[in-house]
Amino acid sequence: MVVVGNFNNQIASLAGTVGTGEYRPTKQAIEAYESLSAELDKQLTAINKGMNSRLPRLNAILKAAGLPELKPSTEQVKPRPNTVS
Repeated sequence: MVVVGNFNNQIASLAGTVGTGEYRPTKQAIEAYESLSAELDKQLTAINKGMNSRLPRLNAILKAAGLPELKPSTEQVKPRPNTVS
C-alpha cells in the first residue's frame, strides 16, 4: 500500500518536472507517470470496494439510530471559517 502523502508528493513532483520547460516529457517521466497512474487505479479500486461493501452496513446502523445516512460524493469538503468564541 502507498502512503497517501508520499504518493501525492510524487505526483506533484512529476507534474512540476514535466511542466517545466518547453520540451516533451522524458522517457523516465513517462514511465513514472505510467507507474503512478497504475498505482492510483489500484488505490481507487480499493477505495471503491471498501465504500461499496462497508457503506451500506454503516448506513443501516445510522438509520437504525435515527441518524442521516452518509452519501458518497466527489465534492470537496470546504474548510470551516476560523471562528473565535
